[in-house]
Amino acid sequence: MNMPQPSPERRAMSDAQIMQAVMSGLTKIFPGCAIALVVAPFDAPVGGRANWISNGKREEMLVLLKEVVARFEGRAHDAPEAKQ
Repeated sequence: MNMPQPSPERRAMSDAQIMQAVMSGLTKIFPGCAIALVVAPFDAPVGGRANWISNGKREEMLVLLKEVVARFEGRAHDAPEAKQ
């Protein structure tokens, strides 16, 4: 697969700097929302390849991420009184 090459501007920034900039923008777009950004290259080997950043406490974000995985696996259902 031909992957696009990063621009010169992208190469000048570290992954951490880019993720922090993206997170800053997302928190402005979604004020008051919990946000987790996960980034992993497609061609990296499994294990230790993902980086993530969030605007919540680690413990709260782990609960959120477990909920997302449960939904992906078809193990979670909305509560009857849940608001969408």
